[in-house]
Amino acid sequence: MSMVGFEEAYEYSITVRLSSDPLLDIKLSTLPGLAIMKIISWKEKYPDRKRDAEDLLLIMNKYEEAGNFERLYGEELTLLEEEGFDTQVAGIRLLGRDMAKISDPETLQIIKSILDAETGDQIRYRLVSDMIRGTALSETKFDEILLQLDKLRKGILEVGEKNLK
Repeated sequence: MSMVGFEEAYEYSITVRLSSDPLLDIKLSTLPGLAIMKIISWKEKYPDRKRDAEDLLLIMNKYEEAGNFERLYGEELTLLEEEGFDTQVAGIRLLGRDMAKISDPETLQIIKSILDAETGDQIRYRLVSDMIRGTALSETKFDEILLQLDKLRKGILEVGEKNLK
């Protein structure tokens, strides 16, 4: 497994104090850092890492609830308006933006190429299939999940376009 994305996840991690006596602090990845690692791990170990696809879907679907709801109704209100006040979809775009903000140009290019390959017109959508396979979702959710991946890609491009080669 490569180390792509680990530096960003570590650099932008948060420190959590588990104990004051004795002092015990640990670093935890933020959700954008975790999403970066999940998408890269899924691609590098396909087809053996279906769980990474499932985890990425969970992060995408819950991002607005993970401390970002106020951001969507505050500093990111324009984004929320563009998505018809659908907080889940706006949250997915916001996740993409946050992923792009912490990614170096090489990592950003890798993520973009994975999402380009998994969202464009094609016969097989491996990432979407892996996201559906591990959940209780039926095939009727396929189009919805594909749209969500496209929104993640859009958010990444909105911030990271200038850093892409």
